[in-house]
Amino acid sequence: MYEYIHESRPGGESLHIPLVDGAAMRKIEENTVSRTGVTTLVLMENAGKNTAAAVRRVWLENPGLKKIQVVCGLGNNGGDGLVIARHLTLGLPDVSLHILLAADPDRLKGDVLANYRIARSLGIPILLIQESGSLHLAEESLVVDALLGTGTDRPVTGRYREVVEGINSLSRKVVVSVDIPSGINAGTGAPMGCAVRAHYTVTMGLVKCGLVVWPGKEYCGTVECVDIGIPLPGKDIQAHSRESLTTPRHVRANLPRRLPGDHKISAGVVGIVSGSEGMLGAGILSCRGALRGGSGMVVWSLPVHLCSLVKPSLPEVITIPLPGGKGEFFYTAGMVEDVISGLAGRKCSSVVLGPGLGSMAGTVLFVERFIEKSPWRGVLDADALNALALERESFKKKLGGWVATPHPGELARLRGVTFQDVHNDRVAAAREAADFFGCILVLKGPGTVVASPGGSVFVNPTGDSALATAGSGDVLSGLIAALIARGAEPLEAAKCGVFLHGISGELLRKKGMIHPLAGDIAEYIGEAEKVVMRGEYALSVMDGDQPQQITF
Repeated sequence: MYEYIHESRPGGESLHIPLVDGAAMRKIEENTVSRTGVTTLVLMENAGKNTAAAVRRVWLENPGLKKIQVVCGLGNNGGDGLVIARHLTLGLPDVSLHILLAADPDRLKGDVLANYRIARSLGIPILLIQESGSLHLAEESLVVDALLGTGTDRPVTGRYREVVEGINSLSRKVVVSVDIPSGINAGTGAPMGCAVRAHYTVTMGLVKCGLVVWPGKEYCGTVECVDIGIPLPGKDIQAHSRESLTTPRHVRANLPRRLPGDHKISAGVVGIVSGSEGMLGAGILSCRGALRGGSGMVVWSLPVHLCSLVKPSLPEVITIPLPGGKGEFFYTAGMVEDVISGLAGRKCSSVVLGPGLGSMAGTVLFVERFIEKSPWRGVLDADALNALALERESFKKKLGGWVATPHPGELARLRGVTFQDVHNDRVAAAREAADFFGCILVLKGPGTVVASPGGSVFVNPTGDSALATAGSGDVLSGLIAALIARGAEPLEAAKCGVFLHGISGELLRKKGMIHPLAGDIAEYIGEAEKVVMRGEYALSVMDGDQPQQITF
């Protein structure tokens, strides 16, 4: 489970938590200095002092550790580490602590040099890492990683790579990274050749996007954001932030609610256009996601002989028989009018198109024509996305109102790029696809990314590997379609849907279900919604009252 801490601000929790990359954070700090007169030395002092308090808490929660080693680089991240070392020395006078400096002291400048001189004057032991083999990291230590920080945008090599690999090679240690694990790109989350694997990351001022998107999310452990004294108004911060982290408060504010006078039609009707011979399971799971997502009714157009197979497992679903015999079934272009007519007759208000459709030539044409003629919008998933990939240029800017939910492989096909292109920068890949098609784009996976055509991106903080099971995405497609049917705008339906879907997986894990099935995820959607609406789900995990001792 991803663990995140965000300090309370005056006025309570914000609806979204802004995310920044290294360049944006530097610009915000520059604006702070120019507008307020606060110096960079003061900002570094604030950052180091508040981070030291978090490091001290980790030390006290892990009594098996024997010493603290603060690894510092040449830049401002190293300067933060020097401040941290000073405050730890003053606050933990009986603890063995030393600084490992992976830089030539003669090259230190400005604020970093000032804090190096202070550390020297206090007699804090400083060991220099100047050549290969001069790195001496001890086991059973708390390692403070202040090596590279947010400016990493090229592969880590040489002395710094040796330090990163040395930290990772320790088998009995706790690592706290300062601002971001060294080697992780602050904007994309990509490891630049190699990166520190931290147990905790204390980030400063604002949360870095690379901490909450995959694969950076895998490297950072528990994330805590500390104040460094940036008094700029929110609008100035938003001007430099195009990405946000979705919060429980946002979901509470945007989940549609049933009114006392609602009936099954006004509560929202989801139409399912999914499945084929041998692939009914995908459609069934979409139905379950839609039903547990709160839709008043779910309708599904299928041939008669398949309708009889659905009813025993899902008696709540209204099946709409399609004309045709008992031969092998898959949707074809000639069925578009019948499917639309049948769904319209049942007062459909959103649709799920794609799961389990297959890739027959006739089915591909069905998808294209259904999208062109459908009076509704909803969710495009799985085989609908694969069909669109074959004619991507034909649908450029033509999917307004739709929510597309690809996994990385499907998104790569949609955009005609490689899987690695998507993996290297999930945020950019989602943003570009949303803009190209004019749709809401949900890039599934750890740290699911939701992008809008206007360029805004929202990262989802919920969920864990419990969701890594076949059919999980089919459940999500039904859930998002249900929220649209209930009245949510597509963007809000996507954000709320992935948030609830993630919590459902987390709840199953807490119940002791190690390997849940997709159907189990659907069954816990209502519980997830209840937890959010009651205010029982918080992103805050690590604090002084909840020690997280690491055993070796």
